[in-house]
This record gives sequence, C-alpha cells and structure tokens, in this order.
Amino acid sequence: MSIESAIKAILSADAEVVALVADRIRPGKLGDNEPSPAVVYEISDEVQNTDLSGADGVVFGAVELECLADDGDYATLITLKEAVISCLHGFSGTIGGTTVRLIELTDSEPFFDQALQKHVKSLEFTVTYEREV
Repeated sequence: MSIESAIKAILSADAEVVALVADRIRPGKLGDNEPSPAVVYEISDEVQNTDLSGADGVVFGAVELECLADDGDYATLITLKEAVISCLHGFSGTIGGTTVRLIELTDSEPFFDQALQKHVKSLEFTVTYEREV
C-alpha cells in the first residue's frame, strides 16, 4: 500500500472524521461543485533515507492536508480540523502492509478559498514510514 493510501485508510477508519465528511477524503483538490465538509491531501515531498550500505527503506515525507467547510460553517471546520489532528498526530502502526513509524503535525494555517467559497484549514504533517527496498 502506498503512503497516500495509508493516509486515506487512517482517516477513513476514524469514526469522528467519517461522521463529518462521510467518504469525502481524497487526494488532490476539491472540485468547484463538490460538497463539503471534506478532506483533501497530497504527499508534497519524500526523501529516501540512506546509510553506508545504501537505501535502508525509511522514507521521510511531508503531507499537505486541507480541511474544507462551506462559508458560514466555520464551527464544523474547527471540529473537523481537531478530529484530523487527533487522528493523525502521533500515529504509528502498520496499515495495509505499510509501516508508519510516526506522523507529526508541523504547521497549521487558516484561509478562505474565494474560488470555492469555503473555509480551509491547511495542515502540514511529517511522516516517517518504511518502504520496501
């Protein structure tokens, strides 16, 4: 399983997140007419760890995630942001064969997407996981 699929599986297994977004957890961006609240994510950077014998299978990555809610539904956005952070921050375990060593929140920024007319909480996480070499 890819790290993208593992992130989605972790979020999709969390009852509080699913209660807020149903199945609206996807990679990429939210389309113009798609309903919210929703969560979108992207792996923005990955660096393969190496030692003197070469790649050891440990990968350090950055996950950019956005929680979105309609204009006028800021309270839901805050609840969703807190649920996502609670679900991901500090997570470690094996999901579908992918061993996640640790996920940590590193940044959080609010903004309003004028084009979508949605409130957004942008969250950035670092993820350390094992990839077969």
